[in-house]
Amino acid sequence: MTNPVGGVVGPSPAHRTILGPRLGLLMTTAKKAPQDRKPKATENLQVAGVTLSVPADVVKERLADWDVAEMMAVLQDEDAQPGERLAASVKVLKFVLADDYAQVKADLRAANDGKLTETVMSEFMASLFEAIAPNS
Repeated sequence: MTNPVGGVVGPSPAHRTILGPRLGLLMTTAKKAPQDRKPKATENLQVAGVTLSVPADVVKERLADWDVAEMMAVLQDEDAQPGERLAASVKVLKFVLADDYAQVKADLRAANDGKLTETVMSEFMASLFEAIAPNS
């Protein structure tokens, strides 16, 4: 069947022909069966000697959140005050690490002779971003 305004036509929902009305495209797609879908990575992320309890893909999804983008904008804003940047970095880490935040701090403190400095946390944050998106 043809559809003058474009849309889905075909013999069954499992096998569809999609028409692009403006481009005159014709593409046939087959619906994927559930067993064809790949499961998400379940490997936990290890950063700076700290193993997170959530898979790397979950951390990556959290980093893609709009709230994180807003906080990252503050971190990169040349006009932002040092306190604003520090607050933004804390918020990013708390949001991205969620339940792991306190354990990460404890692990980093233990690895640094009981001291947890802004430099240690900043280096961890940079390592986290590098682990998630190494080519960025």
